[in-house]
Amino acid sequence: LIARLHACCRENRQPEIWGDGQATKDFLHENDFLRALTICLEKKLTGLWNLSSGRPVSLRELLRICAFAWGWPPSCHHLPPPPWDVHHTAISSDRFFRACGWRARVNLEDGIRRMRPVRRVDSAIPCPELSSSERGSPTARI
Repeated sequence: LIARLHACCRENRQPEIWGDGQATKDFLHENDFLRALTICLEKKLTGLWNLSSGRPVSLRELLRICAFAWGWPPSCHHLPPPPWDVHHTAISSDRFFRACGWRARVNLEDGIRRMRPVRRVDSAIPCPELSSSERGSPTARI
């Protein structure tokens, strides 16, 4: 979903959103996922483990965060949600935390800000500049 919003911003397209934007999802940054995977391999953990940021966010809030971070005021096209879509998702990483001390570190706002889009079409609202600490981050590059 975030990658699709990123593409819409880059291409100056209107995103399509299922439902009214009140559905919630839990977004986990790739760096946090890779860190958890590394821990699993190092500790030779077996079984099934839930990983989450622990913060469900509505699609409406996600759009607000993207708009602020990327200087992009999207006008969304709302579609009916498909019958298979889960309206609210929230899982707990507590079992994994108890096993190895892992918690998500990258919050949603920072992760999205690092994805600064390069627009293909000129826009009246420029994207914000990255801080000096973000310029060297591989996740800041497109």
